[in-house]
Amino acid sequence: MADKTPVRAGVSKPQNYDAGMFSDVLSEEDFARKLGVPKETIALIVPCNKQCESDECPFVAIEGNGGYCPIHCKGWFPNRDNRDTRGTDWHGPSYLRFANPGRVCSCKQQSCIDAGYFPRQQPLEVPKQKREYVINTICRTVRLFDAETLASYRTKPEKRMFLYPWHFHPRHLKFKGDKYVFDYSPGKEQKYHDNEGKEFAFPPPNNNVKDFIHDVLKPKTPPRDRWAQSDMPAWLWEMLNIDDELRIDDDKSPRKQRAEEEAEVSPYMKRKMQSSEARIHCLSNRLKNTTKNNDAVLSSVNVRHEKQKATMEKKHEKQMAEMKKKHDAMLLEMKQQHEKRMKDQEDKLKDQEDELEEAKAVIRKHVETISKLEGIIEGLAEEDKAKATLLKQLREGIARPFKYLDLYEGGMLSSHVKNFTFFNTIRQNDKFLDALNYTDGSEGSFPEGDGLCENLRAPNDVDWEELAGTKAPPSMDIDSPEYKEWLRRSKAARKPTGRN
Repeated sequence: MADKTPVRAGVSKPQNYDAGMFSDVLSEEDFARKLGVPKETIALIVPCNKQCESDECPFVAIEGNGGYCPIHCKGWFPNRDNRDTRGTDWHGPSYLRFANPGRVCSCKQQSCIDAGYFPRQQPLEVPKQKREYVINTICRTVRLFDAETLASYRTKPEKRMFLYPWHFHPRHLKFKGDKYVFDYSPGKEQKYHDNEGKEFAFPPPNNNVKDFIHDVLKPKTPPRDRWAQSDMPAWLWEMLNIDDELRIDDDKSPRKQRAEEEAEVSPYMKRKMQSSEARIHCLSNRLKNTTKNNDAVLSSVNVRHEKQKATMEKKHEKQMAEMKKKHDAMLLEMKQQHEKRMKDQEDKLKDQEDELEEAKAVIRKHVETISKLEGIIEGLAEEDKAKATLLKQLREGIARPFKYLDLYEGGMLSSHVKNFTFFNTIRQNDKFLDALNYTDGSEGSFPEGDGLCENLRAPNDVDWEELAGTKAPPSMDIDSPEYKEWLRRSKAARKPTGRN
């Protein structure tokens, strides 16, 4: 009997194991009744590849149970008496903690806590630029966080926000690389509508968690591994077979009824042998009595006795041979069953090793991707640092505002023309300005320095009479000496480039 009892807080009281205690178990309900747990919790059991830590326990441990089998510890299922415990809805093993290590949803919504952990995925991080929008807009109508958490987000802008995908509407998510991601592009204006038609600038986390699980996740949950002849899972059959092996002579086990019927031959043969021995003893006594009176009677009795003895021995040998044959067949069947179980365990172990290798390959690929991204980030940081250094040097070098002349060859900004104009060279920009001012030398164009936009007057140089239209603006005859002298002075002021 395995009597080591683990000490674990917050779980049901464990029990000891006695060989044959499951002899009358024919269903999951019977098994749950034996353990003293709700029937729904049996579906949450996932066997491990290690033995139970209780002394002399013949069963394997199960996931999330502290290294113990379900007999010696009842801690694999979330306790519904504690409202803060995740997974009390008991949706399945994939919704429990052992199947989803890592980060947990930041919300305090009871439906999310009751559902447990999102299967095979960590929560989505709300972009930093949308975190304040979610808190100040969406959280006014949706109770995602308690007052303390909301206050923490408002006082700590750098605090990150993580939410499980089931808080969002499926149409606002994309399935990328076996994971859910936001259907959202930073910098791109997008509109999102909830089931009531309300419009948001970011996917609103106001979806019903239970509807998401029922409509999206449940159909994708793979069926449990079950044997064809029963509604009990394979691991439970394995436990019951081990229990039967430890009590092979248990006449209460329906699963061992056939073995018991075959074993009933042994008591029958024993009684037969006892009857034969009693008859031999009786004949021997009769023989002794008859020899006192007549030697002939003794001889006759001896002959008859020898015949009977030979017949009984022959019959006994035949019966013993049949018993040995049945016994050998029974041993062979038990050996074959044991070998089959061992092979099934080896196949299961190999499958799990293959899954482990695949997981390692995915992790290596992710590590390589992270390394590449870190290299790109480092390169961008160096580029930003170089540009900041250059800008600082430029500002310190001239100690004055930039001028248009600095863009010409030899100027401080000659290597950065495309950052200050629409063109790659200052000559291209000059051509553009000449075309804009209509001083490009084409037929009918204005003289250089006298373009459309070069001789405009500032608003403070125009008096009220001119603005009211009662006085004509000053003008000169382009053929007059006065205009030619003014044009010469204005061109001289623009040398050497014609641009200020």
